[in-house]
Amino acid sequence: MISGVLKSEKAVKMNISIIRLFIEMKRTLIKNATIKGQLKELRERIGEHDVQLNKIYDTIEHLLDLTLTRVKWENRKTIGFNEKDI
Repeated sequence: MISGVLKSEKAVKMNISIIRLFIEMKRTLIKNATIKGQLKELRERIGEHDVQLNKIYDTIEHLLDLTLTRVKWENRKTIGFNEKDI
């Protein structure tokens, strides 16, 4: 504050430096707010993708279980008369 009141060359330079510093701080804060918003959006998207991928993995596991069950059923020994026995 005193650099704004004093009229010396050094005080004027210091006042200009302080103003430039505050302007740069404001720019940095604006950039960080934008980056923070983008990171939040990415985090939400990734969360949605995780849910979707988990559903896909669960479906694949279910299909694999059905296939294994079907293979076991087809390879079972049948009871009764078989054409192969003739």
